[in-house]
Amino acid sequence: MVLPTGEVIHLGGKNVKSAVGYSLINLIIGSEGTLGIVTKAILRLVPLPRINVTLYAPYKNFQEASKLKVNPMHTQEIYPTF
Repeated sequence: MVLPTGEVIHLGGKNVKSAVGYSLINLIIGSEGTLGIVTKAILRLVPLPRINVTLYAPYKNFQEASKLKVNPMHTQEIYPTF
C-alpha cells in the first residue's frame, strides 16, 4: 500500500485470524482510497476442516461442569463457538 506521503507499507501477515487490536486491512478497504492506494493484494486460500462436529454438554450448574476430569477443548483442536 502506498500512503499519500509516498511511503510504502505492508499490511497483513501469516496469521489467518487474530483477535488482537483493530483490523488495519478493513480500515484501508473501507477508506475507498482516501488513506492510500492498494498496489498489491494476495489471496490466501485455507482448506476446509476435514470434519465438523457440534458438541452439546449441558450441566446443572457451574460447579458440576468444573468437576470435569478432562477438558475436551484441550485434548483436540476443538474451538468453542458463541
